[in-house]
This record gives sequence, C-alpha cells and structure tokens, in this order.
Amino acid sequence: MVAWVGVATALFAAILGTAQTDIKKVYAYSTISQLGYMFIGVGAGAFSAGIFHLFTHAFFKAVLFLGAGSVMHALAGEQDMRRMGGLRKSTPVTFWCMLAASAAIAALPWTSGFYSKDEILLGAHAFSPAIFWIAVATAAITSFYVFRAIFLVFFGEYRGDVHAHESPWVMLAPVGILAALALGGGFINITKYLEPVFGRRELHHAPELVIIGSGAGILGLGVAFLGYWVKPGLFDRATDRLFSLTFVFDKAYFAAVVRPVVNGSRTVLWKVVDAAGIDGFVNGIAAKARRAGGVLRLVQSGSIRSYAAWVLLGSVGILLALGVAGGLR
Repeated sequence: MVAWVGVATALFAAILGTAQTDIKKVYAYSTISQLGYMFIGVGAGAFSAGIFHLFTHAFFKAVLFLGAGSVMHALAGEQDMRRMGGLRKSTPVTFWCMLAASAAIAALPWTSGFYSKDEILLGAHAFSPAIFWIAVATAAITSFYVFRAIFLVFFGEYRGDVHAHESPWVMLAPVGILAALALGGGFINITKYLEPVFGRRELHHAPELVIIGSGAGILGLGVAFLGYWVKPGLFDRATDRLFSLTFVFDKAYFAAVVRPVVNGSRTVLWKVVDAAGIDGFVNGIAAKARRAGGVLRLVQSGSIRSYAAWVLLGSVGILLALGVAGGLR
C-alpha cells in the first residue's frame, strides 16, 4: 500500500508539474513527486534507498528553490515563466546552478539523483515490475518539466519588461555550494551507514535497469528540448489543458479538504472547544476565585484591632466547639 500510494503520488504530482507557469509551483509539485519516490523505496522494502534519495533531494531541491528566488530577485519579484526567457546571459551563475540541479533531479548519469533514484528503481523492480515501470515513466516526466522550466526561463528571447540582473554573491554562494553537492553528493553513499539500522539488502544491479532509468531522464530532456527550443509552442495546447486540470484539482482540494478544515476549526474548535470549553472553564474558575477573594478581602482590612477581634471570636468559637464535643461524650 505504501509503495502504490508513493508511485501514484509521484506520477500525479509530476503530471501536474508539467503545466505550471509559476516557477515556484513547478518545484512545489516536484517536491511532492519526489516524496512519492521516497515512499516507493520505503514501501518496496528498500529503506536505505528512500533515505538516500531524501539525502540527495536536499541538495538539488534546495538549489531549485533558492535559484527560483534568485530569478525572482533578478526580475523584481516576477514568478510567471511566460514573462521570462533568455536569462542565462544576464544571470549566468544562477543558470548554471539551476542547470546542475535540474540534471540531478532528472537523474542524468553521475549526478546525485542518478545514484539515489537508481537504488529506488532497483528496489521497485525487485518488489513489483508494474511499480518500476510507472516510476520510470514518472522519471521521464520529471526530466521533462524541470527542463521545460530551464528552457522557458533561461533560453529564447526575454519576454518581460524588467531589466534583469544577477543576484549578489551573498545569495549565490550558498546556491553554488549546494549545486556542487547536487552533482557530486551521490558519491556520499549513505546506504552503508544505514545498514546497522535497516540491515544489508543486496540489490541486483542489472545494467539494463540502470540504462532504462537514466534513459528516461534523457528522454524527458529530449522532449523538452524539442518542444521548447526546436519547436517553441509545440506543447502549449497540451499544457493549457493540464493547467485547467490543475485548477480543477486545486478547487476540488479546497472544497474537500481546506474549506471543511477551516469551517470546522472556526465552528467546532474555536467557538465550542476553545471559547465555550477551555475559555469557559478557565474564566469560570477565575470568576469564582475573584468572588471568593472579594469575601476574604473584607477580612484582610489591615487593622490590628480588627485582627484581634477576629482572633478573639475564633478562640471563642474553638472553645465552644470543644465544649460541645465534651458534652456529647
């Protein structure tokens, strides 16, 4: 169940990522898809492979999000990729860093994502060939939409109206370090360090499976190159339809999840549990304490003569109580 939920999540989020025009949403859907990949590994029993992909994903996804921030900084906050283009000339450092991260998330050979995704695909094939082939298709789609973003943002003619400029080094230095790790982080294979936790599991590293996995990434790159460089606009109609599907999905999610949670929180958690329950209990105790304090305040007058009178009355009361108790005996 975990593996099937993972592969469905990876595929569905990848499909939705192909139609996004907001640069941040491309990588947001990408994150969901890559989390699905991690669940494929865990569900297939390749636990260390799932953790390994989480490890490499930290590098290339951080570069993509920080790189998107650098692009937005260069364009005064612009997020629509349809108003970008040709930025590799004005933002060369951002371009090369994001290109490296895109190669890694596409699992192109010898990048960090290649090694971790290869482990997941091998584990998926040993577990279920059907899941393996869906994961391979997802890898091709992943490569397509990340390089679609690269071509829309950094190639072709600039389609915006803001003067683009490179980000300062205080922003680019962390991105550069992470980009180097996105390329070479796969050589830090953490699976052997996880063996004491998960045990050692031998996976059959069949060359044909490795070729299929890396070939999917190359195929996605080729299709993106065809549709956004060789023949720009080739996939516009298809992406528009998918964008409509995304809009429907967002509306359905809002209606089925967001609105019930918000309304339930406002009606039940806030007005009933919080205001009537918790606040009522706390405020009720406070009100009773305040009333009791009003009575005790009459006793605490600060007058020594009054205190002496109270002590006398108390002593008389104690003596009377003792006398009554003695008489009863």
